[in-house]
Amino acid sequence: MVNNKQLTIRFHVDDVLASHMEQQVLEDFFTWVNDRYGGLKEMTCTRGQVHTYLGMTLDFSKKGKMKICMDDYMDCMLSEFPVKFKDNEIQETPAGNNLLEKGKGAPLEKERREVFNWFVAKSLFLSTISPTVSILASSVQSPNLSDWQKLVGLMRYIHSTKGWHLTLSADDLHVIKWYVDAPFAVHPDFKSHTGAVMTMGTGAVQAITQKQKLNCDSITHAELIGVHDAMSNILWTRLFMEEQGYPIEHVLFHHRMKNVPSSTNHSLLCR
Repeated sequence: MVNNKQLTIRFHVDDVLASHMEQQVLEDFFTWVNDRYGGLKEMTCTRGQVHTYLGMTLDFSKKGKMKICMDDYMDCMLSEFPVKFKDNEIQETPAGNNLLEKGKGAPLEKERREVFNWFVAKSLFLSTISPTVSILASSVQSPNLSDWQKLVGLMRYIHSTKGWHLTLSADDLHVIKWYVDAPFAVHPDFKSHTGAVMTMGTGAVQAITQKQKLNCDSITHAELIGVHDAMSNILWTRLFMEEQGYPIEHVLFHHRMKNVPSSTNHSLLCR
């Protein structure tokens, strides 16, 4: 706390993003960092409402909103990918109907397998929310032709949506909403899949998509496991926001099951 307002510092290796209500506090912090570590390498500073951080462009120019862009990163991926797409080649979703089917076809030769692994890794950084990326990541040890076709579909979707940006805003900094669901036994080994999204108003601040580690015998059990999968993120988020000075109420929503009266409230308020 500086001047009764919080100085927030986010860092990743040698990249630092700091924010405070008063500009002079940030200038003093930058001077301190340079005095302490500038002998190793002179620090540089970017000021203003638009920042480039870890391959992302963070745009705070609209009050109450943050826009996240990764246009340069996506253009670089598309330019390096061996399959090229035309402007009229559109894919509306990152996955086809066969996403969860066990891959078929001949194993990829070494060169194409290395390309497959490289672009799956780059996709993980671009978007961890896509179930397509999660499924492809589980195939990197021995990808086959079917897996390659799924990757091509994902890249075509990136080509189709490269001008889209994520915009985040908050309706109430004291309320966080989580939406958790789990389709039952959708994997070839009869395991279910967890999907969860966190929002504070507009946009997904966090998202989870992962194959469940346990086999279960009903959709009810799958959804309970799904909530368990998301719970560490839910609790961490609450503790983080409380440390920022915002006591949090969590609202957890899950999918309405069949044969349940429509008047039933399928949400939990977690304090």
